[in-house]
Amino acid sequence: MNPFPILLATRLLLPLAALPPVSQDDATTTGIASLRSDELVEAAPMATASPRRGFAIPSLEELEAQEAIIGEIDIRLGDIFDPEDPDENNRIYMTANHLHRKTRQRVIERLLLLRTGQKFSIYRLEESERILRAQGFLHEAEIFPTAWDGRTVDLRVVTRDVWTLKVSLSVSRSGGTNESVFSLEDSNILGTGKEVIVKRSSDVDRSGFQVRYVDPNIAGTRGELELNYSDNSDGIRGKFRLRRPFYSLEVRRAAGVEFIENDRTDTFYTLGEVSHEFQHVSTFTEVWTGFSKGLTDDHTHRWLAGFTYRRDRFAPTDRPVLQPPFSDRILTYPWIGFETIEYDQIEAQDLNLIGRTEDLDLGRRISGRLGWASELFGGTIDQLVFASDYSVGWMPTPRHLMFFNGYTNGRWQEKGLENFWAGARVRYFWRNLHGKHALVATLGLDVVDNLDPEHQLLLGGDTGLRGYPLRYQDGDRRALLTLEQRFYTRWHPFQLAHVGAAVFFDAGRAWTPGHDIVSERGTLTDVGLGLRISPSRSGLGTMFHLDVAFPLDADGDIDKVQFLFSTHESF
Repeated sequence: MNPFPILLATRLLLPLAALPPVSQDDATTTGIASLRSDELVEAAPMATASPRRGFAIPSLEELEAQEAIIGEIDIRLGDIFDPEDPDENNRIYMTANHLHRKTRQRVIERLLLLRTGQKFSIYRLEESERILRAQGFLHEAEIFPTAWDGRTVDLRVVTRDVWTLKVSLSVSRSGGTNESVFSLEDSNILGTGKEVIVKRSSDVDRSGFQVRYVDPNIAGTRGELELNYSDNSDGIRGKFRLRRPFYSLEVRRAAGVEFIENDRTDTFYTLGEVSHEFQHVSTFTEVWTGFSKGLTDDHTHRWLAGFTYRRDRFAPTDRPVLQPPFSDRILTYPWIGFETIEYDQIEAQDLNLIGRTEDLDLGRRISGRLGWASELFGGTIDQLVFASDYSVGWMPTPRHLMFFNGYTNGRWQEKGLENFWAGARVRYFWRNLHGKHALVATLGLDVVDNLDPEHQLLLGGDTGLRGYPLRYQDGDRRALLTLEQRFYTRWHPFQLAHVGAAVFFDAGRAWTPGHDIVSERGTLTDVGLGLRISPSRSGLGTMFHLDVAFPLDADGDIDKVQFLFSTHESF
């Protein structure tokens, strides 16, 4: 059903050294903020005069200052391949266009924040673009004025579809373990924007069968519905979620309900080996609502309130592995929350993705949540439940960009903290090598205390230390530093995928202060290189990673070379 991997196979086997260099004349900007994609259908620059009304079109800022009224909204839906492009106008690609059901116009209309008769708003135009680009069935989206008569402005919305139907068999490897997946997926069924997934998978923890259905915009109401059912080798998982979220900073009301039932085997690791396991059945139910005054002076403040019920039950398994005794736990509590968001967005290309517009949020975000779990509500413990999050971005110069995120959550009672987890992440981007590529440095720190018995702080090949087995170290402290030089090429073989590469260094450690355990192995480091393949015509949100990592502190029980094959949402 998906013809693109077959066409790519031959070209992708060529060595990376054969990639054409990126020239100084390429359209990509030398700074962080980038030009918009040139692959949109009829994505001409903003017109300087209206062919219908004969008036010069003002800038977006001038249109907003003059309180322009939105007139016609012309939606242009681009297909997967452009028949006007000689490189794409061939029998195979045109057949793919014919087999693909293009996104329906009303799906795009319902996602827009712009309406005929409204006052023109730069925020709503830009936020509509971001909402469209966030949909898995669209590659790009752009909105711009096309006509102006001194009072009314006409707008054009230009989008391009991607291939969303996927029948695949994939195998990935990281941390010395394999994972296989057979799936049938479509994130845009018959052009409706709805998603269905049928999947059979197998990994180090479990194998099973999954069915998932998502409607991200029920009948144009902005309501979201998710139904998810999994029948796994260690139990059954079901999920129901219905909500109407804060889909923009101007939204004043939101609400939701969620139910999850999960029966699984929890497995604990030490140095990559299973140390103990137990059966864990969890039930989670939550209802909530939110209120806001909307966007004021580039800030939004929101209040939330809800009620949460969570029950965790534990039992031994049939395997002869250490199984500590656990007691069941019920947390039932009302809670209130607060969130403040600063509006500060930029567009970029070739940072975390290749050849796609990235929407980066630099605004300050602060959120907090407090609840009181009590036996009065049917729970088993009386505790304060809390969570908080803080994030912000900086762009001091066009070639430098930094993001910070800090978070904490847990419970508190007179005896102290329980299930406490706090952490921080700093990520730094530097456009180097003539501004066409990027050096990315990431530092993450985590601290835990008195975790619930089903939780564990781990570090290994599956959590960023690519040269070592998965879940290799554990403790109540973790630090991980990653340095990655990323290369973004203009190579676009068969007009099907963008290609990039990376050279990386990882250093990290998980440990428990005061525990002088030789098996912790201290700080571990590795180096490696990788190939990145980002399908440009697929809407499944995946980037293929092919990495080779070399552990620098490996003992005899660790392979000297680690091969990793996986899919991720970004570089």
